[in-house]
Amino acid sequence: MRVNEARVDSGAAGAVDWLGVVQRVLDGDRAAYARLIRLVTGHLTGWRAYDFRADWDDMIQEVLVSTIEAHRDGRFADSGALAAYVRQAARFKFIDRIRVLQRRGVPSS
Repeated sequence: MRVNEARVDSGAAGAVDWLGVVQRVLDGDRAAYARLIRLVTGHLTGWRAYDFRADWDDMIQEVLVSTIEAHRDGRFADSGALAAYVRQAARFKFIDRIRVLQRRGVPSS
């Protein structure tokens, strides 16, 4: 169920206080960090981004950094907005990887 947690949590209204999770990450809570990573990896896995094994950790890190910066800038009104941001940020990072491969002439499968 861990992989699908992102889909369940981001889709269920009020299921997870993602703003609180990010704040706990900033406070050094390792469990909160693991939960935020599961949110990101759940989306990436759903799009089969694991085919990009060489870029997997970088994609996750880029989404986490972007999310934390956006949180610090006060861009999220609620947890649902944060979860939606993570979904879109992960999607765009994945698409960026596909575009890089296409520019190099490597066919995407």
